[in-house]
Amino acid sequence: MPKTIDIPRDFEREERGQEQERAGAPVSVKQARSIAMGYISELRLADQYHEDQPQMREALFDLVERVFRQEKQIGGPDDFHNFAVLLGSGGYDSLACDILEKGLSLFPADTDLLADYLIYGIDCERMEDCKGYFDALQKLPKEEWSWRGFSFSLAYLRRLQSILAPSQEREDCKKKIAELSRAYKKCLPQEERAYREYARMYDKNPDKELALLEEAIEGGQIGACPACAFRCADLLFVQKRYQKALEAINRSLEDAISQKQGGINEYYLYFLSGLCKLGILLRDDEYSEEDILGIYSDFNIAVISIGGEYLDTIRTRVRILEQKTGIHVPDQFERLQEAIGY
Repeated sequence: MPKTIDIPRDFEREERGQEQERAGAPVSVKQARSIAMGYISELRLADQYHEDQPQMREALFDLVERVFRQEKQIGGPDDFHNFAVLLGSGGYDSLACDILEKGLSLFPADTDLLADYLIYGIDCERMEDCKGYFDALQKLPKEEWSWRGFSFSLAYLRRLQSILAPSQEREDCKKKIAELSRAYKKCLPQEERAYREYARMYDKNPDKELALLEEAIEGGQIGACPACAFRCADLLFVQKRYQKALEAINRSLEDAISQKQGGINEYYLYFLSGLCKLGILLRDDEYSEEDILGIYSDFNIAVISIGGEYLDTIRTRVRILEQKTGIHVPDQFERLQEAIGY
């Protein structure tokens, strides 16, 4: 039976909002974001215990509608951007689009708001609206774009390309992706995402893609390249260049430390690291206990947050290793022991 929780309420904040509404005073975008943050946090907590909070969800929707409908707005482009990001990251893409639509009615040439609409609009299937905002963004000088303008425009174009039947429109979409990718690298040469997006054009040519990613890593213009190194590791592993793949894995893990939000899947990198070490061991046909424990250590970290076929692979590889070497998973790797069924 799920645990019952008592959802806390910020009475002072809620009462202040109700007083403002009764008085007809507009709520600022920043204040609305603060209130919504409380609602979303409490809804997430309720979800953890499989509880439904329809009144809380309705209050969130009402708050966004109030901001959308009020004639006077208190807030700048950054406030609308931050509010939309909060809603989108909480899984409320449609509400994020509503807030962005209101923000763009006031700041129609803001590149970040236009780009934001593309990324949240494709997630809630507002493709027709996205087309209008995409066209508006393209009319603005690319020198004014941040990374969002390029990355989110490319995400929109790739989604559009995926749903179009073979046609001239689909070919035009492909050309736009190539043009934007080149412009991204030219306009923001110190942005890792620019190299990653440019290299994606050659995903059917692994050697070319790898060369472009290595340019980002070794060129010296970019400080941290966790995503480029991550992709390099995958490509090198497929090519059975295990030692080079390990170097890319270590680079990605090291550079990921500089990322404060989101980023790469570090658990997958430990999974890949274990496989690379295993590949080297099998190729050399010799091993030490330290080598085997190093593989177990990587897998012990990986199982924290991977599942499905990856977890099945770990189970298979570990059981084979134990049979071939006689070295069993020690108690210090408790998560790995549990994963393989000790």
